Amino acid sequence: SKKMEGTDEVEAMEGDATTDETSSQLDTKPIESTTTSYVPQHVSTDKEHYEGILKKTDSILEVDAMNHIKGFLKAKGTVPELIELLVGSYKGYSDMIKLMCEWYRYLGWTVPDINKYIIE
Repeated sequence: SKKMEGTDEVEAMEGDATTDETSSQLDTKPIESTTTSYVPQHVSTDKEHYEGILKKTDSILEVDAMNHIKGFLKAKGTVPELIELLVGSYKGYSDMIKLMCEWYRYLGWTVPDINKYIIE
């Protein structure tokens, strides 16, 4: 096995197993984990950056909404400002579409017909 430069990670290379003359077993020392949490490449500290994101329609429903909320607060945004941004940007389009689909199902439409109608 070869040690990669700058890390504790060991990469097994095919055909590179070292053997002892008295033993044909490979070195079985445990490998330390190098797994780390995901950290974004660029995290803005600009309050206006986060305001722009949080002002977008239904921004609270986005997958990374909590990251934007935390970023806004770290960028010296206040809780009342945050609440105003989130309430002002919430339109609930996904809830309206869900309700509309339920009405169509109640009226006897099939799911494929509803999907086709919504997409068109």
